[in-house]
Amino acid sequence: MPQLRELSLSHTARMEASPAAFRQLAAALTQLTALDVSFCPLLFNTEEEEAAAAAAAGEGPKGDLVMQMQQLRSLKVCRTSSSLLDFAAISQATALTHLAAGGDRDDDPGHWFTQTPDTQHLPLMQRLRRLELSSCSFDSLAAAAVAKLTQLTSINYSNSIVSLGVIEALGSCSGLIELNLCTLQSGFRGRAPGPAVAAAWAHLSLLTALTMLNVSGRGCNANFSAGLLVPLARACGSRLRVLLLDACAKQPGELAVLLPACTGLAALDLSHSGCRFSTDHLSALAGLSRLEWLQLQHCKPMLRGDAVAALVQLRQLQQLDLRDNDLSLAGTRALLVALAGAGGQLTELRMGGNFDVTGRAKAQLAREFVHVAL
Repeated sequence: MPQLRELSLSHTARMEASPAAFRQLAAALTQLTALDVSFCPLLFNTEEEEAAAAAAAGEGPKGDLVMQMQQLRSLKVCRTSSSLLDFAAISQATALTHLAAGGDRDDDPGHWFTQTPDTQHLPLMQRLRRLELSSCSFDSLAAAAVAKLTQLTSINYSNSIVSLGVIEALGSCSGLIELNLCTLQSGFRGRAPGPAVAAAWAHLSLLTALTMLNVSGRGCNANFSAGLLVPLARACGSRLRVLLLDACAKQPGELAVLLPACTGLAALDLSHSGCRFSTDHLSALAGLSRLEWLQLQHCKPMLRGDAVAALVQLRQLQQLDLRDNDLSLAGTRALLVALAGAGGQLTELRMGGNFDVTGRAKAQLAREFVHVAL
């Protein structure tokens, strides 16, 4: 298979291979451009066995494995533990444009813990464009290393623990187009977002090319609120197309300030919002004329029947999620008439958990609006 370009061994939990065998495989696949060995906890032997095997075979440094794959552009090693594929070795693959790593395995099968990556070698990878370091714990050294990767266009720190310094360092990556901070556990956890916290997040206003931001954090970021994103939203303006704020809207009035700055949004998630949707909130939501995808799951009792009047103005909506709210059958029909009727674009409306829109009522709506998935 010398012409093979992509190889995925991900989620092969029971697959094992010696370091020597994997080196032979790498040497044979000289044209390989993408390798995925994520979630393969048993793929390699322990470090002691690796060292012994390498010494017995007279092999060189562990980085030789990656160096053999000179055409490699994409490497995914999430939750795969091996000294053959640590950051020191990976950094020698200077042609990489996409790296996904992070998360390690402890003695409890199926349980993953957050690790601190040795990122000091990352600045060597100047061709890197997409960096995914999920389930990691970042210190100031890691923040400094990533800040040197100014060419990055996409960063994913999901499920990670970061300090305010890491948030500030993101501002150095001014070319970012996508930023995923989903379920982030920040250094300010446990205290109110005061001036220092607001100043750290204000550094993100340097990311003026950003088109996608995910800060959803149900169960995490207890003291993060959507209002911290106002400077960033104003800096990006209509360029920001996707904004995911699941469980982030908590303070009264913050959405009324944030949303008017996001005039270009095509996708918005406000599920599990903890603040009541006031008239100002709904007016700001109704002003998002380009919105095509909207998530408002489990916003009760904040989201009530008066939301219908605002939602019917979103004529470009194609997908709407209103599960687990207290909307009435009359309100739902009014939505469908406005959004799926003449000139409407709606093709999917999710209404599970609204007690007036179940059983026969839902079946009746399905017959009336046959082109909408309910």
